[in-house]
Parts: sequence; C-alpha cells; structure tokens
Amino acid sequence: MNNLERLDQQLLVWLNGFHSPVFDQLMFYASQTWFWIPFYAVLIFFCIKYYKKQSIWIFLIIIVGITASDQLCNVIKYSVARYRPSHNIELKSLLHLYQFPDGTYYRGGLYGFCSAHAANSFCLATVIIYFFRKHSKIWLVIMPLYAILVSYTRIYLGVHYPADILCGGLFGIGIAGLGIVISTLRSFP
Repeated sequence: MNNLERLDQQLLVWLNGFHSPVFDQLMFYASQTWFWIPFYAVLIFFCIKYYKKQSIWIFLIIIVGITASDQLCNVIKYSVARYRPSHNIELKSLLHLYQFPDGTYYRGGLYGFCSAHAANSFCLATVIIYFFRKHSKIWLVIMPLYAILVSYTRIYLGVHYPADILCGGLFGIGIAGLGIVISTLRSFP
C-alpha cells in the first residue's frame, strides 16, 4: 500500500506541475459547475432533438445518477477520511495551488477520496454516450474529453490525487451503468 500511495503522490506532483497563469484561471473555472452551463444546454437540446418527449427519462436517469454519485462520494469521503493533497502537510509545499486575488488558496474540502467531480462527470458522460451514440458518433469523443478535463482540473488544482479521480470516475460509470440497466428493463428507449 505504501508503494501505491507513493506512486499516487508522485503522479500527482508531476501532473500538477503543468501550470501557467492562463491555465490556472481556466482550470479553476472549468472545475466549476456554472462554467459548463452552455455545454449542458447543448446536451439538453440534443437530448430533446433525439428523443422528444422520451428525453424526460434520460434527464431522470442523469439527475438521479449524478445525485447518487455525488452523495455517495461524500459518504465515502468521510468514511475513508483521506486528506486532500492540498491539506497534506507533507505535500502541500510541492503542489501548485490556485491563488485567489486576495492571496488565499483554493484547497477544497478536507477529504478527497473519492472525487465527486470525477464521479459526476463520468456518470453524465456514460449516460450521454449510451443514449446519443446511435445518433452521432461525435459523442464518443466529446463526452470522454469532457469527463477527463473536469477530472484533470482537480489534479491541476491540487485538490485530488490521481487515485481519487480514477476511483471517482469508475464509481460514476458504475452508477450510470446501473441507471442504464434499470432503463433497459423498462425497454426505454
């Protein structure tokens, strides 16, 4: 376990090291839900275009899936109680953290395993890929890129280890898969 933890920390420091003032701002924004509102509007548009009234079921799967993945990640965070890298006194001096104009740093909450950002973004990506893939293959590229970018912002900002992201992403895919299986039992769509 110590070797895995050390590898996780080394990978974090390496991935977190690719920064610049322009990317600092962009990555902080890309980590915020409001930043993605135009993208979510596009997803809603295509969902309604592809599925008309049936799109309500896809919205329900997404809402329940993201709510479940988000809340269950919080339960896991407080059960595991693994400090975020930004709160790890051994690591925080090695990390590049986002600095606000007032001089304070963005550190996220106290605990980080597993990443709700990764779980939520991969949950959404999985549902969209499943339902949109037969209408256009472009979603097979766009949605993984979206989920990877949102997840990477958390490493870039120094608030998650790569293992937090990996486990969160897999958890989100699992939650989405469960929602999709339940939807197929109803023969939808």
